Amino acid sequence: MNARSIRARLRTTTIATTAATAMLATGGVALATPAAAATRPVEIQATVLVLDDGQPMVSAIVDRLAKEGVDYEKVDLTSASRPQLTPAFFASQGWLTTRAKFMGVVTPSAEPASLTAAERATLARYESTFKVREFSAYNWPSAGIGLENQYSGAVDGMAADLSGAAKTNGFEYLKGSVTFDDLSPGVSESYGYIAKKAATSNGATYTPYLTLPVPGTGENGSLLGVYAKDGREQLISTVASNASQQHWKVLSHGIVSWLTRGISTSYSRNFFAVQVDDVLLPDAEWNAEGNCTVGDDCDPATYPETAPGATSRMTAQDVDQLAAWQRTNGVKLDVAFNGAGAADQKAETGSDALEASLLANKNEFRWINHTWSHPYLGCVHDDSTTPWQCAKTSTGGINWASQATIASEISKNVAYAKTNTLPNFDAASLVTGEHSGLKSLPQMPADNPYLASALTQQRIKWIASDASRESEPRVLGSATTVPRHPMNIYYNTSTKANAVDEYNWLYTSRADGGSGLCEDNPATSTCITPLTQDGFDSYIVPKEKQIALGHVLDNDARPHYAHQSNLTGDRILYPVVEGILGSYRGVYADNAPIVNVTTAEAGTQLVRQQTWRARSSQVQATISGTKLQLFNNSFSAIDVPVTAPSGTRSGLSTFGQSYGGQSSDWVRLRGLGLKTFTLPTATGFATSASWDTSAAATPATPSAPALTPGTAKDGTSTRVVAQPVADSDLIAAAG
Repeated sequence: MNARSIRARLRTTTIATTAATAMLATGGVALATPAAAATRPVEIQATVLVLDDGQPMVSAIVDRLAKEGVDYEKVDLTSASRPQLTPAFFASQGWLTTRAKFMGVVTPSAEPASLTAAERATLARYESTFKVREFSAYNWPSAGIGLENQYSGAVDGMAADLSGAAKTNGFEYLKGSVTFDDLSPGVSESYGYIAKKAATSNGATYTPYLTLPVPGTGENGSLLGVYAKDGREQLISTVASNASQQHWKVLSHGIVSWLTRGISTSYSRNFFAVQVDDVLLPDAEWNAEGNCTVGDDCDPATYPETAPGATSRMTAQDVDQLAAWQRTNGVKLDVAFNGAGAADQKAETGSDALEASLLANKNEFRWINHTWSHPYLGCVHDDSTTPWQCAKTSTGGINWASQATIASEISKNVAYAKTNTLPNFDAASLVTGEHSGLKSLPQMPADNPYLASALTQQRIKWIASDASRESEPRVLGSATTVPRHPMNIYYNTSTKANAVDEYNWLYTSRADGGSGLCEDNPATSTCITPLTQDGFDSYIVPKEKQIALGHVLDNDARPHYAHQSNLTGDRILYPVVEGILGSYRGVYADNAPIVNVTTAEAGTQLVRQQTWRARSSQVQATISGTKLQLFNNSFSAIDVPVTAPSGTRSGLSTFGQSYGGQSSDWVRLRGLGLKTFTLPTATGFATSASWDTSAAATPATPSAPALTPGTAKDGTSTRVVAQPVADSDLIAAAG
């Protein structure tokens, strides 16, 4: 995300340093470099150096750095044209300051074989001189890093515990126990080495951070810990993970926090929201006999829409349950409503108990405009073909829903909200039916050309989109899209039995009684063994919980969406959401609660992240003593994510919002703006140092030991690992 080309990037120093250097220059004549032995105040660039040899563990930490917004630079160790890691690569000695270019370093292993002996020595000297920490991604336990191996093999399903040292050094957001993924019994998903502390000398220490019992013994061993020697600190991992694994998502934020000493251009939260569409409308129901949806692809003569059970609509009792559930669980399920549903019900029967219950409990809910009657606001459907296609006008053009139609659907539902004085209602947020009006392949490769004008006319700022089709926000008239994750709890199922039956139809082979779609589309779908009657609780709920919780743990503000049909009948949405909340709260401490965002809050966060990815190179962040300084070297304002230790001050005010044991917020920097933060205590980085950039300043060290290839299976790839020979390192980690 924030990776910058090392060969192309032009680094700047802070305004103060640049100005002072300019004052010392005379007549355009460059002054001599100061003596290398002189000690100067240290200025450290808030950038992480990533030494990448292609192994998945390095890719996993890069993924986390990018998702949080941390600035990083990557050196491809497999490239013949990569820069050499000389003293000048790491730091420089100025007249007023010693400038260190990296605040943290990620290495493939504690002694990377891809580096020369001189490069390893220079790296060690840099880290020791400036007190810069290192994350060593995947290692064989050896005496050289303070460890002695006790177990080699899969750690799937094992529960590991964080030590007290970990919970005060980056992992404050966790309660203490983390269980390794075990999604596929019989397949090794995470390979690791559980080690005990080895005898150390010359003042070296090893402090365990993540421990678990050694199989077959009564003792605990370590998978993650800090090896300290000669002024260096290396966070040593002896377990392989990849970026998609849940235990990695849980632990990786702590690794980043430890590596950066809790100071970086980043912002991390665990967001979760579920928006419930079609409230006040009935939804068509799946028909198990016909393997079709009534009113959609069912034969209307055989399965009429008026038949009992053909549709599902919430009841007053379902509303009471929703209100009570929200109070118990401390999370709102947003109500995306269609006022026409109540109007139609009252026209047919004279009253609507569902509407009455919703309005009686209206203060309990957050309300979203889902249009008045849920029409398709893209092109007019021509259903004479399968699949449908866009109808044409008399002149051969596409027949689009008009601007007037779109505007009316928006405004009538806003009027309904005002008439009923709905609280917690944002008239500037919109969810169209089926996200219609927005481009949707294959029939609609472009937006309805009248949509943008209608959104502007109705002063819409945020419009929901489908994240499975468009994952990033984009501007459309006055609005910006807010991608939403679809939940695999289908809109046309209100019972567990129907959910299982439709799931089996979609994901089993023809031979097993399914549609065979999974056979026809092996690149996007996998056939499963047909689920039994308890398949909803035993298979669908755990699978959907895993997917959605993965989004929560990814610093992903995109809301999820389901439908009102899932809150009636068997109320099948609740087990999924409760599973997500229960799993989360079982692992995360109270200081890192779920952030239950609204549409506008989600959109604001997504736009800020998107903008930061595009413009982060325009901002320089440096640390000097107890000062963190940001400088915007562009002419336009930018929102910068900032994380700092609790107690950090901005001017006379306490900085940020407390979350997970840190303070963080988005900071607006005007064009060419400079902002300084005062950190509460010493950061741990060096405050003064000297740095000789001559190659002779770094003594040579012995070459890295040779690696002996072996194999270890992780379920997705075969990786080459080092056998237990002296100080060997793993070449590649689990995928």
